[in-house]
Amino acid sequence: MWHLTYEDYLRQQYANALTLPEDWETLYTYYRNDGVNPDRIHTEELEAAKLPLLKVLPQRFIPYVEDGTLNRPTLPKDVRDDFIQWQAEETARFEEKLGLSMIDFTNIQEQLEPNFAEVIEGGLHDAIITQIVDDHIFINTEGGFTAKAFVILHVDGAISQQGELHAGDTILYEEVQLTAEGVALRMITENGQCTLHAKQIAADFYYRPMPYHELIANEVLPDVTAKQFIEALDSNLDYTVIANRYALPITSFVIQGAELAQFSGGIIFKENNAIIARIHNEDHVIAQSEIDWLSQIFTTTYVDPYAIFSEPLPAEELETALASTDLALIVRAWNTLYENPAGHEALINRALIALAKDVDNENNVMLDVYVAHFDTLGLITNDTKIALANYL
Repeated sequence: MWHLTYEDYLRQQYANALTLPEDWETLYTYYRNDGVNPDRIHTEELEAAKLPLLKVLPQRFIPYVEDGTLNRPTLPKDVRDDFIQWQAEETARFEEKLGLSMIDFTNIQEQLEPNFAEVIEGGLHDAIITQIVDDHIFINTEGGFTAKAFVILHVDGAISQQGELHAGDTILYEEVQLTAEGVALRMITENGQCTLHAKQIAADFYYRPMPYHELIANEVLPDVTAKQFIEALDSNLDYTVIANRYALPITSFVIQGAELAQFSGGIIFKENNAIIARIHNEDHVIAQSEIDWLSQIFTTTYVDPYAIFSEPLPAEELETALASTDLALIVRAWNTLYENPAGHEALINRALIALAKDVDNENNVMLDVYVAHFDTLGLITNDTKIALANYL
């Protein structure tokens, strides 16, 4: 028995189409300060939520929708409390179904193809289907809650399919079941549900290589060349170019003339600005620029992009690092001081004051954390406390 359906998803979405504010007074103060007409806002919000709400709303609330008071401060408190309780119950009902689907998955996890089981365990929530090629589903997972950047599902021995999937669909929820014939996968998207039944479902998954993270973090990707990027790749790892309907495992990168890389059955090369894959002597444009192509390079090995922040800096480099414009270097310096402050008391006080004076600083949360930490350790001097009065 399936726990999740598209109808269940829609119901909890409809039930929560309208949110009542917790504090009317605070909201109205905000409206007054911004010169906003609250009556107009309430009318627009209720009108936007009306159609979905009426599909699931209990009869007892409908009069308050019709007279426009459901989202007004004049709504009787008992009605307000009842409405909020009803919404909470609808949410809890859907979350219970999610929980049951996860329990079922846990019970069958070891019987699934290992890579597929790992993908489902990490979840496909907010992943986007980019291509469906024969029995292969290409999925960009960077927007989800997994370290994986890309997943390709392989539906082996397809038995049946109920519903449709399309390139561009966003996966919201997924559920897996074992059957007498094999395995079934249900995906709930924003457009509906699709249930695939096959003898086996396997998966390949990929990660972003470290240079991608480093170049993105330093905001230099638009200026980097293919040569610079490839030279920064770890030669001990395996790489795959995923572009359009192709997944091309790279056998070697070759920055020579127009050629960029080789794979079994062909090469990747640059012609004018376009990047072309020659697959069994047929040319296919896979990217419009070098930069686009670099974003198509993935690896099968996960490397923690944040590990560098945990590497301590030598004491003699701390002050220079704190004064630099390299955010990664600054974070490493602060983390070093956070973990090992002994002997750096004067530097800590100077650095905190400098950070507080930086009116354009976008890292006030970081400042709050460090001030609280070093103050607890008793390392902040009286002069520094005066300068940091707003943070103590």
